[in-house]
This record gives sequence, C-alpha cells and structure tokens, in this order.
Amino acid sequence: MADEGPVQNLCEETTCSICLEYFTDPVIIDCGHIFCQSCITEVWGKSDQDASCPRCREPCQQRNFRPNRQLASIVEIVKKFSLQMARGAEALGRVCERHQEPLKLFCEDDQAPICVVCDKSKEHRDHKVIPKEEAFEEYQGKILHHLEFLNKQREEILSSKLKGENESQNLLKQTDMERQKIMADFQQSHQFLEEQERLLLAQLKELDDGIKSCEDQHIAKLSEEMSSIDDLIKELEEKQKQPATEFLQNMRSILERCNKNKNKTIDAIVFPPGLKEHIDKFSRMHPFLEKATKKFKESLEEVQNKADSLLLSSRTESVQQDEGRSYSRKLQRVSSGDSFQPSLRSASMREGEVRTGRQGSSLGALRRVSSVGSVMPSSTPESIQQGEMCIMREKSNSGRLGKIASVNIVLDPETANHYLILSEDRKSVRCGGERQNLPDSRKRFDPKTYVLGSERFRAVRKWWEVEVGGEKNATWAVGVARESTPRKGQVSLQPSVGIWAVGKAIVGSLYGLWAFTAPERTPLLLNHELRKIRVTLDYERGSVGFFDVEGDVLIFTFPEASFFGEEIRPFFLVGQGAELSC
Repeated sequence: MADEGPVQNLCEETTCSICLEYFTDPVIIDCGHIFCQSCITEVWGKSDQDASCPRCREPCQQRNFRPNRQLASIVEIVKKFSLQMARGAEALGRVCERHQEPLKLFCEDDQAPICVVCDKSKEHRDHKVIPKEEAFEEYQGKILHHLEFLNKQREEILSSKLKGENESQNLLKQTDMERQKIMADFQQSHQFLEEQERLLLAQLKELDDGIKSCEDQHIAKLSEEMSSIDDLIKELEEKQKQPATEFLQNMRSILERCNKNKNKTIDAIVFPPGLKEHIDKFSRMHPFLEKATKKFKESLEEVQNKADSLLLSSRTESVQQDEGRSYSRKLQRVSSGDSFQPSLRSASMREGEVRTGRQGSSLGALRRVSSVGSVMPSSTPESIQQGEMCIMREKSNSGRLGKIASVNIVLDPETANHYLILSEDRKSVRCGGERQNLPDSRKRFDPKTYVLGSERFRAVRKWWEVEVGGEKNATWAVGVARESTPRKGQVSLQPSVGIWAVGKAIVGSLYGLWAFTAPERTPLLLNHELRKIRVTLDYERGSVGFFDVEGDVLIFTFPEASFFGEEIRPFFLVGQGAELSC
C-alpha cells in the first residue's frame, strides 16, 4: 500500500489527458504539453478556430509538434509494470475476476464492488451502481454511527452493572443488620433458642446467596453482552482501517449484526419477588423474639424440675440428625429458585410439639414468630403437667400408642355437606364441584364442607389413621368434634366450638400445616409432605394427639380438651381438590 502513491503518479504522467489512456505515439506541442498524436490531430481537425492546447489553451501552430520517443519508451515500461501491479492486485481482489478491470464501482443491490464492464452487463444493468469512493464515504458514515451507538450502549451497561452492585450491597448491608439483631436476641436464650438462631442465620444466608446469585447472574449477562459488543467494536475499528475494496466486503453481515445489537435492551437487575418484604420480616421479627424469649424462660423455670431426662436425650439425638437433613433441603430449595420464606423450621420444633404439655405455650409463641404473628396466652402449670403425663403414658410400654385401641372409621352421610361425595363403603370423601340434592337435615353441615365419622366415643382411648390425597395445595383438616358442635352457619375450627383438629389451610396469606388453636393458629412445620396422619383420643384425660405416620413423629397435642361428658366423633374438613380416606 505504501508504494501505490508513486506508481499512481507515474501512471497519471504517462496518460493522455484527451483519451485518458496510456500515450500512443506521444508528441509535444509548442506549449510543452504532450498528447497522443492521433488525439491532438483529431481535436485540431474538428475545430474551425485557430489551434490551441487542449489543456492550457495557448495558441499553437497546427501540426507543429515533435515526436517524443523517449516518453514512448517510458510508456511501454510503465505498461509492463502496471500489468504486473494489476496481477498482484487481482490476487488481492482489487480487479474484477471476470474482466480483469479495476473495481471502480459498487453495486448497492449485490453489496459488492464491480468494474465498468460489469456495470454494462445484463447482470447489473438494472441495479443501483455508484462510484466506489462514494460508497466508501456512505458506509463509512454508517459505521461511525453504529460505533457511536455501541459505545453509548456499552456505557449504559457499565452504569447498570454499577447500579446493580450498589443495590446488592445495600441489601446485603440490610441483611447483615438483621443478622446482628437476631444474634443479639439468641444470645439471651437457652440451648433451644441457640438452634433457632442457627436456623434463622441460615435463612439469612439463603437471602444472601439469593442476592449474590442474582447479582452474579446479572453481571455475567451484562459481561457477556459487553464482550459481544467489544468484539463487534474491535471488528468495526479494524474494518475502518481497510481500503475501500476490502472495507466493503461482508458489509451486509456486519450491518445486520450492528442493527441486531441496536434493538437490544439493557435489563436491570432482577431480584426474586418479595425479597425485600422477606428481609423486612426479619426486622419486624425482632420485638416478637424478645417477647417470646421472655415467655419461654418464664415457662421453662416453672416446669424445669418436671422435665423427663430420657425424653430430652432421645429428642436431642433426633434434633441433631434432622438438622443436617433440613438444612441441606433448604440449600437445595434456594439453588432451584424456591421463594425465600423465613420460618423457625427444625426437628426441635417437633420436639417442642411433643413437649406441648411442658412448654406448649412458649413454643407456640416461638412458632408464631416465624410468621410474624401474635403470641398465644400460656396454659397453667397444672394443665402443662397433665398434657406431659398424657404423652408420656402414650409412649410407655408398647411405644407411643401404648394400650390405645385402634378403631375402624366409617363416615356418616347424614352429616356430610351437600358438596361432599362419599365412596360406597363410606371410607373416603372428596369435595365435588356441584351441590348435591340431599335432604337438608339438622345433622348436616351447611355451608361448611365438614363431615363426621359414624363412631361415637366416651371414656375410651382410641386411635385411627387418615390418608391425605388429592391436589397438593388443597385445604383439609382431621380431628375430633363434640356431638353438640353446631352444624349450620360459619362454624370455625377451634376448641371453643367443640372441634380439635389439624390440617392444611391458608391462614392470613400463608398456606401450610396448622393446628387449629385459638385465638391464634399454630403452624406445624415438617420436612416432608404429610400423607398419612394418626389421630389419638384419650377421653378421660382430655387429650387429642396427631402423629405423622411416615415419620413416626408426634406433631401436635391438644392437652386439655374440654369434652364436658359429651360423645366425641371423628371430624373431617374436605376442601376443593382434597380427598381423605380412613
């Protein structure tokens, strides 16, 4: 490329200014300018005026010119040299492969440089053809425009990246503040609360991981886009340095990629829905933890001397085993994108439920902290002791059931709500979509979708099992009810109306497993889906217990049920999509 200027000048000096071709029989006229002999003769022959130089217009005597043989020799040398240059240019693609002519034009339709012969051919006759230099300037302008846009887009990506990093840091600072509050709360607690501290910190770690994961994904995405833009910028900058012929090659592909980038939008960092709300829950949890810790200590002091060391040691071992499994599942849920939901979930919670008689009130308060609810009023020490002794007796001798007898439950169709469909053997029930035409007796529940078992109990100890089926998020409940339980109207699930039950439902805005206590519901937290539940009834002691059959775990006990000497019947709530079998 460096030698092309002098060679071009040499070619121009050996070119006739009339025919624009190399000199043929060059002659020099009076003014000193040189032309082809045939060209100057033809020019002077067409003019009726006095002869003059076609270049400087100086008058000349017609046919007064002298041959320039030395220049003729130089022209021949230049022709040979030019031919060699053309062959080299052909190898570099600067001449037309078909016609061996310089590529002086550019076809807009084919987006390719062409020669003057190609322009006259049928192939390009109807195409838009412009000079190569004009095309070079036009596309050079377009490339500059795209470069400006891409550089601006790159700056926007950097700005978005910094903004995302700042937002992440602010959120991480907020979670760190909540971490410090929670640590301060748990420093005042017993060993039981220390475990809850670890679990809450693990959940904050889940939030941290979620925030960092969102940040990493966002940065990775922006880095990938920026890398792509950098590559395109580098390619365009290198393209600018190329001569016109090479520059115009592959122009359509380059512009398409530029336009594709032009239509891209820069996404802001996206955190999981409700993330900030969940962080705020930790902040609102602080005063409830203080209150629950105080109540827990007071209750613990009252019953500490009555605790059974054997039960505590066996449950402690279960806590240690289940803690690792529960924590692993939490981490797996975070990595798979599950929502963040702070909760005091652990095997020790089940331990607290087993020890309802001993610590039921304070542990119930701690459970409600997980959903930022209010704290239940505590039971009396006498009722706590009575509930504990009931559970211990159930665990003695032949395991948890002890000498409690099993019973075969059959559903009572006269009590079933109009929407409930019973099987022929009356062993299972589901909720249908249409109201059935059934007799509207005083025994039938309406409008609540409840049904009772046919069996009636008084002064007995019995147990039965219920299988839970149907849709995953359906509402259901199982338990016992007094014979006098109201059948009409909005009958609430709570002991005050004669119903002691546990089940799955939406309480507030949270769907989960609950014990239907009053005035607040008690959340029951298991590390697996509850598929089979065992109901135990000790009428004389006023105790109703619920076991997870698969996990062989007591999940909740009502220790002081008030039966008032009435008959007690199995109770079932069946919501839309649920199915219960006994």
